[in-house]
Amino acid sequence: MTRSGHPFEGRRLQVISRRQRAGRLHLLLTLPDQSRGLIPADWTDFAAGSGSV
Repeated sequence: MTRSGHPFEGRRLQVISRRQRAGRLHLLLTLPDQSRGLIPADWTDFAAGSGSV
């Protein structure tokens, strides 16, 4: 997670899936408490191809 000020900033999270929403790529992630969260891909370094954010 690279978004400044986000509670998970600097953490690596597992990507479950990707989807387009409102013309923007979003990632479905496994959060530290094992729940799931959908966040914009541009809040991450996903474009670098790491498979985790």
